[in-house]
Amino acid sequence: MSKTYHQKVKHSNFFISDDGEELIAFPISEYNVQLRILKKDIIKKFVEKCVDEMKEWYWNEELHDKTTDPLIIDDMTSNAITTIRRIASEFDGE
Repeated sequence: MSKTYHQKVKHSNFFISDDGEELIAFPISEYNVQLRILKKDIIKKFVEKCVDEMKEWYWNEELHDKTTDPLIIDDMTSNAITTIRRIASEFDGE
């Protein structure tokens, strides 16, 4: 198994294998920019899906304004966490 390392070549960083084979044909800085854009896109889609699903939950404003019962608050928090985890696992499978 060959080792990999990055090397500065003409003002650009490229991944190079130990036998000199170029593994990635664009600069690491460009790769990092593309990765950040991809992460932002994934996070945006994830949040939109969570919010859209939670918008469908029944919400009684009067009841929840008067509620100080920690069990109801814990239940709402638990439902939100469960939903976020389920959607995250769906994204992980993609």
